[in-house]
Amino acid sequence: SHLPPFLRDETAGDTEDGEVIRVPVGTSARKAEKRLILETLKHVNYNKAEAARRLGLDVKTIRNKLARYEAEDED
Repeated sequence: SHLPPFLRDETAGDTEDGEVIRVPVGTSARKAEKRLILETLKHVNYNKAEAARRLGLDVKTIRNKLARYEAEDED
């Protein structure tokens, strides 16, 4: 009861269509962002423009981040 409402509300992480993405406590912001972007892309059938819209990002930002993730995976 001492927690703010958004922490007590189990639906706080719900998306507009009921999907939920959970990130373990202690996950770095960078890894959490990557997971959010990749899961959103998966959910919208890899439509970058739709993922960008849902995340409030520019589609160019999505493309740049995907290129960075790909380069990191190659290392």
